[in-house]
Amino acid sequence: IIESFDSFAVSNDIQLHFLNQETSILMDYDKEKLLRILSNLLSNAVKFTPKGGDVYVTANQDVRIIDPGVSNKREACLVISVKDTGIGISKEEIPMIFDRFYQIGKENNLERTKKGQGTGLGLSLTRELIKLKGGSIDLESEVGKGTVFHIVLPITRDAALVEDHSIDPAKINQIIPRTIKVNKDQLEKPGSAVQP
Repeated sequence: IIESFDSFAVSNDIQLHFLNQETSILMDYDKEKLLRILSNLLSNAVKFTPKGGDVYVTANQDVRIIDPGVSNKREACLVISVKDTGIGISKEEIPMIFDRFYQIGKENNLERTKKGQGTGLGLSLTRELIKLKGGSIDLESEVGKGTVFHIVLPITRDAALVEDHSIDPAKINQIIPRTIKVNKDQLEKPGSAVQP
């Protein structure tokens, strides 16, 4: 999923980093929902990070209380973090960030977002998909320094074991925002045109 965002990141002069802390994690997961969740968070991270910035994705296994306040039971879980060096979100805006159609900076009439880009339905839908899988999402942010989203999903092993690690590229292309396709030769040739 992360590799599928390479051309989008390159076209925005942003570096993507995957910091894999586990060699493998055996768990039940919904390929389609995980694709939508990560695609939305990666898309937002790239959109709201200025040129020359970085986006980091980490994945590790941990033992945590997945839904504090509802259950205090500690469970094995997968923790995925998506961190960017972007514009950040103010403390006043954090409680509203998962509301449908909320736009960052709107409350303070800030022009911090790129024209026409808000969080829209993306983060609201992302939170709902994570809840459907029994998980949680939270974030930390500081204006001008970036944002990190933490996804916590319970590790269950109830489904039959399947050795398919592939994700259909056609489905990724439906979710990723329109990107500019760039190949290595075009980047190395001065004055070469890039075709959308």
